[in-house]
Amino acid sequence: MNNCDDNQIEKISPQNKQFLVTVFQSLLNSVDKDEIRDFQVSTDKNKTQIIIDDSDGKRTVLQQMNFPGLSQHTMIESKKMPREQRIETVWQLKEQHKTQQEIAILLNISQKTVSNDLKRKSASGKTISSLKNRKEENHK
Repeated sequence: MNNCDDNQIEKISPQNKQFLVTVFQSLLNSVDKDEIRDFQVSTDKNKTQIIIDDSDGKRTVLQQMNFPGLSQHTMIESKKMPREQRIETVWQLKEQHKTQQEIAILLNISQKTVSNDLKRKSASGKTISSLKNRKEENHK
């Protein structure tokens, strides 16, 4: 868990402070019930991110971003999934311009696993397209 010193807390926007209070109240209730295995908090002036891993293997990522005229709240839940499904999900997130590190955090896997999954998907895509090309050439 990241620690916030008093100087960091002073820099947090009022909206992010309220967001943190609400989430921490919920977290405390869940910790009391032994439902939370781990959580991490990171924050700066305009962005707060909380990653919660529960005892059932589910990961929840909460984000709040505040800029003048813009407030964005995001909640993403993920659970360990079969390999082929994970590879497809990694690929889809990459197509949404997520970085490998962002994908790793969202899916509760390592960045190396994300990299390997992208290589596997890319290799399988090339294999499929090369097979299609060969098949088309054979039919000519």
